[in-house]
Amino acid sequence: MWGIYVKYVKIVIIFFTLITIPKLFSQTNEYSSLMYVNTEEGLRVRKSPGINSERIGLLPHLAQVEVRKEDENYVVIDNIRGKWVYIYSVGYMGWVFGGYLMNDNAYRDYLKTIDIEHSFLAPDLVKFPSAGEEQWWQNNSMSYYMFSSDGNFKWEPYGSDISSLGIWYIEDGKLFLEYKISIGNGTFDFVFLNYVRQFSFINNNVIIEENPIQKNCEREVLVKVEYFWW
Repeated sequence: MWGIYVKYVKIVIIFFTLITIPKLFSQTNEYSSLMYVNTEEGLRVRKSPGINSERIGLLPHLAQVEVRKEDENYVVIDNIRGKWVYIYSVGYMGWVFGGYLMNDNAYRDYLKTIDIEHSFLAPDLVKFPSAGEEQWWQNNSMSYYMFSSDGNFKWEPYGSDISSLGIWYIEDGKLFLEYKISIGNGTFDFVFLNYVRQFSFINNNVIIEENPIQKNCEREVLVKVEYFWW
């Protein structure tokens, strides 16, 4: 009788083990769905996984990417072990080396270490933007800014009919954004705004907010976008 009981217990343990193990492994994927470029030199986007594949673009430092899938094999590049992952980012769809990506927690920790004054790059070295040009910058909440050479800017989330308009200018080596109007569907289609945000240039491709306008709010990072698919 005792032998039958022990055998029954073993069967139950094996059954629950078979159910639990796949779930444990499914939660240990080192690549999350949203990640950030972690190299100041920029991250190359390629048509297929491999350093000899055709290069189709370059993602700037701190750019946000959506990881769609990953290659099965680990490789070592620049003494870093990782996998090739297929990503989507504004302007790009292709393969990048995942060893140069960081997850959301690492990204937030990294932002805390940035010393704005010491990493500042004089704006005269940054083309932002010259006469007759427009520049597109993505922030990490999946929205974008369009800066035009006449001193106006537009902010708009992707896939939304809500937008904000304002003016930009540079003083004492800082970028200032003055928000003037909010436009969108709903009860309030047209709202006047009156607040200013102050940013510093980290390099040619990254601008970071110095003092978030909301308390306990993280600094917003704007990353330059070379082009869009549409």
